[in-house]
Amino acid sequence: MTVQSEKGTQPSSLRIKAVTSTANAWIASADSKAFGILGLCGVLIGLAIVRGPISKTALRLHLAFLACSILAATASLVSLWPRLERTKILCTREAGSPLPASPTFFGDVGKMSFHEFLTTIDELNAELLERDLYEQAYILAVIARRKMLWVKVSAGLLMLAVLAMAVLSVVISRSGA
Repeated sequence: MTVQSEKGTQPSSLRIKAVTSTANAWIASADSKAFGILGLCGVLIGLAIVRGPISKTALRLHLAFLACSILAATASLVSLWPRLERTKILCTREAGSPLPASPTFFGDVGKMSFHEFLTTIDELNAELLERDLYEQAYILAVIARRKMLWVKVSAGLLMLAVLAMAVLSVVISRSGA
């Protein structure tokens, strides 16, 4: 069964809230996964460092494991890096001309003096506020997607690292080193 709705049947605040809350949930999920992968990478790298000497046969696998672990940790850190490019996101995605300064985006508010912030809020009418909230909802969705892509890269690299570690363990156990 499909549900059809016409534009305007839902108040704009509900549409904005739906997109914003969903994007925030995806961002929180991506951040949790990135922190988990980062922690696992730290443990695996630590184990590899304290392992001690290994044979020349296992050296390439050991280096592959370390490289994948370090790259997975780096991808997780990229996922966690704060996103501050509100106007860049909007301009490169053909969203029209964004508002010059957003009274709801922490990156813009943080650059304003308190007086500038009050002036911006005072000059804000319902139409501009709605436009700003739509921009914020869109930006959150773009950020959530970027974070999830980096988490996906990180998880893939972690799987390669675990695979390299498993093969390395087999090689070491067979060689008796």
